[in-house]
Amino acid sequence: MADRLERVPEPAIMCREEELEFIKCNSYLYPDIHPLIADFLKRCPNFGGKVRMLDVGCGIGTMSMEFVRNFPYLEVISVEASALMLQYSKAFSEVVGKVHDFTNRVSVRLAWLPDADFGEPEF
Repeated sequence: MADRLERVPEPAIMCREEELEFIKCNSYLYPDIHPLIADFLKRCPNFGGKVRMLDVGCGIGTMSMEFVRNFPYLEVISVEASALMLQYSKAFSEVVGKVHDFTNRVSVRLAWLPDADFGEPEF
């Protein structure tokens, strides 16, 4: 039997500057299509129309932005428990959203699940 790697989980909430820097350095938007989005399109070829998606534990929001960039009618609610990550995510999505024209389709929320009450999205 092969040796197994022991899983070392990330902290429940990343709230230190070093953790934010690590995530920022290891997250980026793809110039073409993100491999996860390409796989999603293969599995769900008829995905489209006006849809809302929930991105739980969004970190700095990279995947939320990848999805709205590739699906013109999609709205994403990005949820993160770390105020530090969320602050960066909001600023990042505003800048990138202007470039890719999706500023009003990503909503960021500070929440810890399952305790969150989302109410109506702030689109």
